[in-house]
Order: sequence, then C-alpha cells, then structure tokens
Amino acid sequence: GRARKEFSEGVKEGQASPSASAAAQPESTDDALLETARKLGIATEGKTAEQISQEIVSKANKSS
Repeated sequence: GRARKEFSEGVKEGQASPSASAAAQPESTDDALLETARKLGIATEGKTAEQISQEIVSKANKSS
C-alpha cells in the first residue's frame, strides 16, 4: 500500500518535472546563443535563432 502510494507520487512528480525543464531549456539556449553572438561581435537584432547560429558557426569556421 505505502510503496504503491510513494511510487504514484514519484510518477506524478516525474511528469511535472520534464515539462518544466523543457519549458526552461529553450530560453537558456537562446540566452547562450545571444551571449555567444555578442562575444563574437555578431549583431543579433531582427535575426532568428537559426540565423544567429549559422553566423556563429561561420565565424568559428573562419577563425579555425
């Protein structure tokens, strides 16, 4: 009885956590992308994350 209750509670908590972390992840990814672009001197205004990412990769390849 008790083990089943604890298991059920753990499952409920486990279901809540991935959605919370999934919602937070894109924001932190975008922040890291913008911070990297700023460090490399890449203008980010009006650009999509994909465009910024491509410019970072391009700049990294040129410096290698």
